Amino acid sequence: MGSMISLSVGRIDIDWGKNEYFISHLDLFQAGDEGVNDYNYVATDGSPIVESSVCLGRVLSRVEPRLEMLGYTAASLEARLANWFGNDDDVPKPSLDALKHALSTFDWWQGREAYVDFGEAIRIAYAQAPGSSVLPSIDPRFIAFERPIDPYLVLRVLADMEEYSDLRVCWNFADVRDGGYVDESSFEVRPPSSRWMVVTEGSSDTFVLQRALEKTHPDIADFFEFIDMSTGNPFPGVGNLVAFCKGLSRIRYSGNMLLVLDNDTAGRKALMDIQALGLPTTVVVTCLPDLEQLRRFKTLGPTGDSIEDVNGRASAIECFLDLSARTDPPAIRWTTYVPQLQQYQGELIAKDDYVADFKRTGRNSNYDWSKLQLLWQHLVDCCTGERST
Repeated sequence: MGSMISLSVGRIDIDWGKNEYFISHLDLFQAGDEGVNDYNYVATDGSPIVESSVCLGRVLSRVEPRLEMLGYTAASLEARLANWFGNDDDVPKPSLDALKHALSTFDWWQGREAYVDFGEAIRIAYAQAPGSSVLPSIDPRFIAFERPIDPYLVLRVLADMEEYSDLRVCWNFADVRDGGYVDESSFEVRPPSSRWMVVTEGSSDTFVLQRALEKTHPDIADFFEFIDMSTGNPFPGVGNLVAFCKGLSRIRYSGNMLLVLDNDTAGRKALMDIQALGLPTTVVVTCLPDLEQLRRFKTLGPTGDSIEDVNGRASAIECFLDLSARTDPPAIRWTTYVPQLQQYQGELIAKDDYVADFKRTGRNSNYDWSKLQLLWQHLVDCCTGERST
């Protein structure tokens, strides 16, 4: 008979395999997701047997951000649904609303009903859903018959419905592992197969981004890796980053890379220069996002003190730190003039002190992470294609 392996949501298996023939779902999980789940068997006399064994599992609300990083964004769902039906003339216009309705008719919670053959049940439920456009003369069991529905599409649609946020998603691999069909390492949690290399202007930027990611977006922190700055920054200064990108364009680099530039005059100029290189879409370049707090910010310059919008002219990573702890109010000092953009470049006064404060007190419960939360959401949106750079 062999051994079965499945991906379940609540009590329902939405994907399954046998022996060594299965899809790996490791990318949905992180270290710490090791646990146990109920495995259902049938005795020789037909009576049910339930045993507890190992699995990887986490609640759906914590799977959702990982699905986003894997490309299952809200904007992609219509196309993914269309892929399920392919060129099936029996379903002329697939409807995401119909799929949502179909999924809502299932009882996902543990231990309430008998086994569900999801592959057939979802076809029937979709055909019966309002707006499904399945022709009434068609037996719903045979729509998209040769193509099982994408389990990650199912997860992502369910994740949009708040009532299902606490459903447990489990990869139930115990039988296949114990049967010796594949090496046990196939089920050991590791970083995702496709990660984003983060490149910044300096070592402080990398330190702040790395620590902030662990705090603000822990469920997807392993989707990002950072260049080792322990022996110095290999790309000191924005000019070297531009030169680095020119090299990437020549070698036709195709890996995932996220380049983060300051939102200042030099950074904006570098952004235009890099965008002109025509790098592949897997190389994402962005400046730090605008901050509402910087729209009226104290500045110091040759003409005296002023209150100005410094977004795009003097915003660096230090501006996203908690600036409330020091005695002197934060201020920007204008430094050099950039003729190409006809504006001055500025920087936060005592910026190194704010970074030192972050290193010393950033783990305190009263530290203000709100701007770093906004920053990382901007970077995640850039990687998933949800925001233009």
